[in-house]
Amino acid sequence: MAFAARSEKVGDVTLFALSGQLDSRTAPELEREIAKSLGKDGRSALFDLTELEFVASAGLRIVIMVGKRLSSDGGVIALCGLNPSVREVFEIAGFAKLFPILANRAEALANLAARSKSAGIGRLADRILHQRGEPAGPLRLAPASAADPERVALAARILLRGPAPKRGK
Repeated sequence: MAFAARSEKVGDVTLFALSGQLDSRTAPELEREIAKSLGKDGRSALFDLTELEFVASAGLRIVIMVGKRLSSDGGVIALCGLNPSVREVFEIAGFAKLFPILANRAEALANLAARSKSAGIGRLADRILHQRGEPAGPLRLAPASAADPERVALAARILLRGPAPKRGK
């Protein structure tokens, strides 16, 4: 089967359905499809590998690059539908520990929706924690600097709780 990479938007998720063999010869086609479909603003990607017969290191490199890019922007990635031989390649490469691998598209989309919400809260917490000495007012994107991961996690937990209860009336 010839390689094919189809993409579509499913809500906020960019879905990439791959078929055939993903290797050094076909990897550039996938890279073009990702650049066109995910763009710079994409935050969630799902690779549906149900019809993928074979993946080589060039294909793994693309998946890890997308994962790193999304992760650095507070985005999320998942994989689904891996046949036993493709799954074995991901496990041997250690990727099974890096990305959620779900049985099917429906499970993967649910997983991404839940993780995307948490990632959004984490991004908001990071923005809040980076506002140092700025006047009160609307949230502004702070300059790029590293926030303490523990403070980001604490802020995310606080934001998940919602607004504080109103006092006496």
